[in-house]
Amino acid sequence: MTTITVHTMGTMVGGVDNNNNEIGVAPGAKWIGCRNMENGYGTLTTYVECFEWFLAPYPVSGGSGDPTKMPHVINNSWGCPTIEGCNSTNFATMEAALNNLRNAGCVIVVSAGNGGPNCSTVDDPAAIFDGSFSVGATDSANGIANFSSRGAVTVDGSNRPKPNISAPGVNIRSCIKDGTFANYNGTSMAGPHVAGLVALLISANPQLAGEVDKIEDIIEQTALHLTSTQSCNGTSGSSIPNNTFGYGRIHALAAVNMANPANYPPYANLENHVLISNPQNGIVLVSPNNSNFRIQVNNSGQLVITNITNHAAGSILIEEGSLNIIYSTALPILKSPNNSYWKINIENDGTLSPELMNILPPNMEIQNGDLKVSSGSKGLLLRSPDGTCFLNHISNLGKILCMPATCLN
Repeated sequence: MTTITVHTMGTMVGGVDNNNNEIGVAPGAKWIGCRNMENGYGTLTTYVECFEWFLAPYPVSGGSGDPTKMPHVINNSWGCPTIEGCNSTNFATMEAALNNLRNAGCVIVVSAGNGGPNCSTVDDPAAIFDGSFSVGATDSANGIANFSSRGAVTVDGSNRPKPNISAPGVNIRSCIKDGTFANYNGTSMAGPHVAGLVALLISANPQLAGEVDKIEDIIEQTALHLTSTQSCNGTSGSSIPNNTFGYGRIHALAAVNMANPANYPPYANLENHVLISNPQNGIVLVSPNNSNFRIQVNNSGQLVITNITNHAAGSILIEEGSLNIIYSTALPILKSPNNSYWKINIENDGTLSPELMNILPPNMEIQNGDLKVSSGSKGLLLRSPDGTCFLNHISNLGKILCMPATCLN
């Protein structure tokens, strides 16, 4: 292994040595590696070979690949510049291999690059791809590192926002190959923090394994949202996400708290449909930073989420707990402005899906105010048609996050 490889691995899974040096984000995680470089240089072929190998790893001695050994997340502290043979004529080859691995359930963490501070300096694969979870570098004051590459991606004509997220990448202490420790700078140091966080999330909620989109959403939505005076490619630095920090600097504790099912109880049970009869009201969820978001339905059956100051008078309040809808046939019903009624279903993948109701059920509770879950660590527990249960949170940015959860009935 190279010194850099050992340093990044220490950040991901390192533990505590005899001198009480603590360096790893996920010290209990197991790791697997694929060599894609020779003396610090790779090629399109070697990079693609490793993406393919991770999909179904096989022994060094050869033999059949075993897809059960595919990792939950891989860290990629490298880029493939033109000097290594990567260019716009063959980007699609690497992207296809990367997407195959991601579609199989592996999170693809990629360092954004060290070409900053100018815009559009995220310009090498694999950081440029939509399927890559690209990582910028922050310092100890939560400022962006001067060297951290910025978006948007223009080298492929996509104008794709990047990075996705940021993590500490300045003066990062980790182990090196001679058995000592060293402090390094780079987005190569930032990416391993994110890979380690993915491992922590799956440890907290094993049902998240393979749920790449959910994992990325949790990390983005729970991040410390950071802004910049630098605007790039038409995207203001004051917006979230932006082309400097992405969604901001990772917040491991907030992410794990959002994913951990142990934080969802206690539950209040609801056995029947509940109808919110006033179209101006709806379901109110409170985010971790105590913002109130009202979920309503429009005349087309689309969910509308609005940041509000407080709930309506006469609301049902679930204090310091989550609401458990006991049966899959007992669901919230919202009234749209044109007086249509919409049952809020949940799909097998955890997506909320309003369904138009022509006939209201005979057994239901009628509520004029809101239905509100008042704690930011709680939510609405719903059962999907295949029997999977999901706890529906709201993030600080007002995005619904559906977490796999244990069914109570």
